[in-house]
Amino acid sequence: MRIEGARIDSSHKERRAQRRRKDTAWAGYRSLSAVSRSWLRALWLNQVMFARRIRVEYELNGQPLPCPLKWLDSFSMRNFTNFSAFDDTLPIADGRMEIGKNVPLDQLREAMEDWFRKKRYLPVQSKLTVEEFGSS
Repeated sequence: MRIEGARIDSSHKERRAQRRRKDTAWAGYRSLSAVSRSWLRALWLNQVMFARRIRVEYELNGQPLPCPLKWLDSFSMRNFTNFSAFDDTLPIADGRMEIGKNVPLDQLREAMEDWFRKKRYLPVQSKLTVEEFGSS
């Protein structure tokens, strides 16, 4: 550090400003509780597992409607297929799910349709539509 009169060398000011920016970038993360930090890390890791986003709709009187979150959650929590690829399903909202790369959409649609009919969520004449709409 060079001091000329009452002035500090400009390169020192720049280094100090860079350190301050770096510190403030992590300040929010460090101020979180340990539980929140672990949740954020898990959320970051899920970006790799749940790589595809799908839209799940059913048809009622010719009108497409998003499947309620209750239905999607019921399917995701139930292990009835003995097909491990369905373990990589995560309902996020009405008519929206995130799924893993190894989940086949046709088999997922058939299994969901079967489950929804067993639970009497889906009327007999209705059809279920499952389509990918974006990636993470």
